[in-house]
Amino acid sequence: MKASKSIALLCGSWITTFVAQSWAADPPVQLPAKGASRSNSGRAPTSAGAAARSSASALSSADFALEGATRSLGGAGAPSSVSPYMIGDFFSSAGQIVVSPEAVGTFGNLLVAELPNAGASRRVKISENNSPIPRDRVFYSFNEFVNAVPLFELNQIDGAMDVDRHTPGFEKTFWDGLGSFELRTPIAYTQNSRVFLGGDGPAKNTEFGNISLALKFLLWEDDACAFAGGLGVNVPTADDSEIFQAGSPLLTIQNESLHLLPYAAFLWRPTALTYLQSFMQLDVDANGNMVVDVQDRPAGVLNEQTLLYIDISAGFWLYQNPQARCVTGITPTIEFHYTTTLQDADIVRVPMQGGSAGLGNSFNRLDIVNATAGVHFWIGPRSVFTVAGGFPLGPSDEQRQFDAEIIAQFNRFF
Repeated sequence: MKASKSIALLCGSWITTFVAQSWAADPPVQLPAKGASRSNSGRAPTSAGAAARSSASALSSADFALEGATRSLGGAGAPSSVSPYMIGDFFSSAGQIVVSPEAVGTFGNLLVAELPNAGASRRVKISENNSPIPRDRVFYSFNEFVNAVPLFELNQIDGAMDVDRHTPGFEKTFWDGLGSFELRTPIAYTQNSRVFLGGDGPAKNTEFGNISLALKFLLWEDDACAFAGGLGVNVPTADDSEIFQAGSPLLTIQNESLHLLPYAAFLWRPTALTYLQSFMQLDVDANGNMVVDVQDRPAGVLNEQTLLYIDISAGFWLYQNPQARCVTGITPTIEFHYTTTLQDADIVRVPMQGGSAGLGNSFNRLDIVNATAGVHFWIGPRSVFTVAGGFPLGPSDEQRQFDAEIIAQFNRFF
């Protein structure tokens, strides 16, 4: 086990302890004034009358929807432009392994297999379970992708495996709530990082993923809109990918790539009960992954394609009651997600007995469109539970990277 895994486990322990402590001691809820707004110069109510409306008993249900719900309902000066978190959609393929016909030997046909993703089943989208507004929170996301990874038997697709992905993490604000730092530590029951050509080994395994870190900065905000931006980094903490042929090592894809994730986000509240938010992000492979053969000789560097993500979500407050003892709000949401490759795929060829193995995205350029529909349930003053489903909309198999997605998310604010 890598040292980075131990660090992640310590982080998980810290998160668990923090949740237990914060849950045990909820301070009295104070909803913000309707006129409150923030900027880089600080926070201040916009009118003297706003302070008189700051108590929970004086706020109407519409005020609840406008102001405090996703900011933990929490404290004077909380931002007036709020919304539930974007849910998300994404699953990505790292590419395929194609063995040239002259190198097949005893297998009797062309062999194809999926390349495992080092990030515990996929690359990172900042928008998932996120909002343009910095917040203090701990969170957990569950994603099940149905029929996401094709299984091959002698160049024929023989079914597909489901992927279950668990992502705990936390976000902590600084600079008086104008910035935040986020950590995510994914673990998945997914494709085995040890790939056995010909199916002579286990296809699935529990894999620890690449840790992701992100900074967020609230650049501008008023009563109706907010703009934010930041930078995420995906750190190579997962296992290397090892490829076996007839039970013997063939090659290794070393997990070395650092991914840079710059992004911008926008939030708009056109009416008291509706909201719209959007994220735009790049995912750039900064240095690639070295491929080495069985003698540990370099065979090339496999660079993952640069991706552009564009995500938009819209929803409305179906119900809100800050005085309720259990469910204080319900907000249905629909989302559309677009992903495109911005460069041609790298193909690395590795010599093997009688021929070669090619590694990379054999589909090359891709445009992927998915939809997500879900409901956020606000539990008391500081918790949100989300259930959702994701659906691919692409016209072809390579643009439909799973059949369906089941999503559950939980956020606890403090």
